[in-house]
Amino acid sequence: MKKVLLFKEGIGRILGTMPIIQSAKKALRQTKKRTERNRAKKVALKKEIKNFKSKADEKTLSSIFSLADKLAKTGVIHKRKAARIKSKATLGLTEKKAEKPKNKASEKKNKK
Repeated sequence: MKKVLLFKEGIGRILGTMPIIQSAKKALRQTKKRTERNRAKKVALKKEIKNFKSKADEKTLSSIFSLADKLAKTGVIHKRKAARIKSKATLGLTEKKAEKPKNKASEKKNKK
């Protein structure tokens, strides 16, 4: 193997030595594609969680559930991590619902 090091643009991470054998070259190309695809999926999940924190509703909760399950199924994240994400999101939704102030009609009834 050649001792030429590959660097990721802008980050400077060493990916390994340069492959010579054709199958190793193909494996390196596949790994790069898969890494980028997995990173994009993780970023999408993180954006959805951030969106959920700003406005917690049923629609974003279901999308978080869906994304977490898909990522766990394909092996991008561990299934227990997906369970933790879903659990925290559910707790966040129940807390948001509990924090909402009551409507004025119910407050008037309580005052009488």
